Amino acid sequence: MAAITQVGNSDFWTKVRDSDDVSLVEFWGPWCGLCRVYTPTLEQFAEDNGEKIGVFAVNVGNEPDIASEYGVTSTPTTLVFHHGVVVKTLKGVKTRAELDTELAEFV
Repeated sequence: MAAITQVGNSDFWTKVRDSDDVSLVEFWGPWCGLCRVYTPTLEQFAEDNGEKIGVFAVNVGNEPDIASEYGVTSTPTTLVFHHGVVVKTLKGVKTRAELDTELAEFV
């Protein structure tokens, strides 16, 4: 069963940016109520698609440099990386159906 993997400055680059795989990265904060609403949807997505897409999370409070590098100014923001490049940006909470539609080309 795949899970959401927390990443930070020590491993973001190797697991996401330097990877050739498709990665979904949620930028979140512990103070963000919408992030708590969104987490179960992402967990289910990771469970169902983790063998095809890496699912990661970055706590913007702990890792402001990563958030700043990618222009993340609100949470939740979800970025999709492929070959280390952002190929899609999703702002706010998404339903499972919306995630499936937005990410269909990658699964």
